[in-house]
Amino acid sequence: MHNAQASSKRTFMNVYERLSTGILRPPNLSTRTPFLSESGGRGLMYPRCAMDLPQTKASMAKVAYCRQLLWKKHQSDLAEKMERRRRQDLQSARKTGSVPALSAINFADPDAVSRSATAFKNRKKVLKKNGVAGIVKERSTPANFECIEELPSKNDEDCENIPAGLEGSIVIHSSSDYFTHSRSEPPLSELVLPDDIDIDDAWRAMTEEEESLVQEEESLKKEIEEEESISIDEELKRQVAAEAAALEQLETEHKCEETAEAESCNNKKTPMTWQDVVNNWKREMEEYASISWGEIVEREITRYRKPGEFVERHEKLSSPSRKSFVSRNTENATERHKERQRRAEELRQMLQKQKAERLKELSNKVEEVRRKRAELSERKLEHLQMRMAKAEENRQKNIEEKVKKARDDDVKVMEVQFINTIGADNMRHDVMVRSQEWEQRVQTIANERARKNEEKAAKEAAAEERRKIAANQRRQKMREKFEKHELFEAQRNEQERERSEAVRERNK
Repeated sequence: MHNAQASSKRTFMNVYERLSTGILRPPNLSTRTPFLSESGGRGLMYPRCAMDLPQTKASMAKVAYCRQLLWKKHQSDLAEKMERRRRQDLQSARKTGSVPALSAINFADPDAVSRSATAFKNRKKVLKKNGVAGIVKERSTPANFECIEELPSKNDEDCENIPAGLEGSIVIHSSSDYFTHSRSEPPLSELVLPDDIDIDDAWRAMTEEEESLVQEEESLKKEIEEEESISIDEELKRQVAAEAAALEQLETEHKCEETAEAESCNNKKTPMTWQDVVNNWKREMEEYASISWGEIVEREITRYRKPGEFVERHEKLSSPSRKSFVSRNTENATERHKERQRRAEELRQMLQKQKAERLKELSNKVEEVRRKRAELSERKLEHLQMRMAKAEENRQKNIEEKVKKARDDDVKVMEVQFINTIGADNMRHDVMVRSQEWEQRVQTIANERARKNEEKAAKEAAAEERRKIAANQRRQKMREKFEKHELFEAQRNEQERERSEAVRERNK
């Protein structure tokens, strides 16, 4: 007897255990009080899903408790499934030579997606060129299957030999990636960030600082590329050409000063158009109209050259002093050429030194920016871990509170069932009373309708009789009117006949 009672107690499951196991026990309607509707108590004690429960705080606590039971039940199966899937991905990646896709990417954040895509492309290039070196380390804390991260490894056999409870952290070193990421701590661009992370002022400030550092690093890289693309020979040629142009300009100015008079005589006038000639002629005619003839003659005479002017210029240009100046210029040409070569060599050395100093300064700036980015990444990771730890603590606290409420809610469920039973009885009584009232009302309405039909038939018969009498009266009036009209026509014909006879007698 005692064993039977114990077995009955063991087979009994409350609503939370039934929801967690997925077993829907068929209700025994013979031992239950009949309800008005089948879903009155079935939705509470035998729900098909969580949405059949009332949407209250207590029901949400039930759902949380059921989810916790389901998770504890299927945790090992999920871990084995994820491990099997990871091995298959690594084997397929080793066959195809590509890197398996990383999980835990927040596709709702376009910046995170773009950063993940860029990191994936960089890792793929590095794998093709240099390869990836993995360092496996033991981890003291047990594996946490609530957040499973997958990262590619170079040797799949080493990863398969690692126990499930102790998985090492893998640090990836590459020439293009400045930062190192571990298996237990993936990079920030591949983490699933909380939805309310944008509200955090500290996180937003660090993100803005990181974006500014990225922009600064990109600008420094562009400056380095531009500096490396600049050729020293081109800069040297440009400066030498500038100095040569300056010297030539000085010599040209000197020659122009010496030969200004000779060139002024041989200069040709600029070609003039016909319109310019006409305009000049009109201007001269206007001037001649305002002055006297004597002034015109004097002005024309002053335009002629003086006698012996060309001879003096010829002697000046063919003097021995001018010839000696030309010879001195040819002697100094070699000295000027040597001076230019020496100056060019000095410029080359100075430009090389300046370029090396600028490249060194830019490289130092890039290293400083990368160091700041590494420190900022560590700060962000620490901040995110602190937030996640706090969130996990709050989550566990909320789950414990909800589980406690769910366990205390069994009594409330029974109370609700009792209240529903009483409500169903009251509803059944109300329905019976309403049914009797409805039948009485239907009988009253039927009697009233029969009485109204009889009255309507009597009224219709009286109306039909009145219509017949009115029709007879109408026909009688029409007959009398027709007789009067005939009598009136007969009298008028008689009068016409008498009038015509009287006229005939008068004419005789």
